[in-house]
Amino acid sequence: MKKIVIAIVAVVILSIVAVAVIAKNNDPKTREDNSSPISSYQECVDKGYPVQASYPSVCRVPGGQSFSNPAEVSPQPPQTQ
Repeated sequence: MKKIVIAIVAVVILSIVAVAVIAKNNDPKTREDNSSPISSYQECVDKGYPVQASYPSVCRVPGGQSFSNPAEVSPQPPQTQ
């Protein structure tokens, strides 16, 4: 009886680990797609990476690269001399 309970617990734990691994591999935020590198804010957003709620909003990809929303960047005032 004790061996059956241990076997059932082991199967349940392995199933949970398998589901977690599959879910993580299907998450676009953790999947690295080297075939098309991200080079803009809109590409970052379209791929499903997180967008920081700030002004301007910033989209971040794994590895530390970030892209600011160009539509929200305020223009620089002209410099006077």
